[in-house]
Amino acid sequence: MDFKRLFTGYPFYVAAGGIWGINLLNVLDEMRVVRETTVLYLFNGRAVVGAFEMLLIFFAVLPYCMSFAVDWDHGYYKQALIRGKRRCYLLSKTVTVAAGTLLAAVLGYLLFVLTLRIFYPLFPGTAEDLQYYMELAPTAFPDAAFTSVPQIYYLVAILPEAFLYAFLACFSLYISSCSTNRFVILSAPVIFYYVYNHLSGTLRLPDILAWQAHRTGVFPGLPWRQNLLYTAGYYAIWIVFMGILFAGRARRKIQGEC
Repeated sequence: MDFKRLFTGYPFYVAAGGIWGINLLNVLDEMRVVRETTVLYLFNGRAVVGAFEMLLIFFAVLPYCMSFAVDWDHGYYKQALIRGKRRCYLLSKTVTVAAGTLLAAVLGYLLFVLTLRIFYPLFPGTAEDLQYYMELAPTAFPDAAFTSVPQIYYLVAILPEAFLYAFLACFSLYISSCSTNRFVILSAPVIFYYVYNHLSGTLRLPDILAWQAHRTGVFPGLPWRQNLLYTAGYYAIWIVFMGILFAGRARRKIQGEC
């Protein structure tokens, strides 16, 4: 039922539309100044101009991070308990939140690329220009643009950021097991991201703990397939960890221990 509610409800599409719109606003000034450019230049440049990062996180976690809070306020979780499927219920929450956020982010970014494609070509005309464009902005997957299907570069470059948003959405889900206040649930991942980012730099945490710094890939020196695989696994571990925290806290809340 969770997946059905995810795709039939408006929050998923609002999230995807919000990510699409924010990215367009992010490059709008560049589009006005630079008349002759490519989708690749604007797409890579979006990561450099991060004025709308807070809104991106907000829209990315929007689709389903409040699902447990809604179930708790309306007593929907009791139906799962009556059927004796508490473990499946809590697992489905984590999976749905992570998958829904991931898909909403991917959809929003792909719509952004397709919108830019209406006005500009996807890539520059020559291999030399392509190499130059790839060096203008940091990206962990430059070799993906030089494959037989260079369009895959856009999807590959989107996924690490989508994984990051999925993790933040699961953190928001955990917060919902502590508090059902809507403002707290939606603002928590934004605050968590910026506070952790500051502490990570101040305390000089090891790279393995710097999840906020791997939105362009965990091992940028590896071929893009391996880098993407390791990046997916890296964020999957963080998502599982947050899912365990949520399940434990929600179980105690349901049992009336908190």
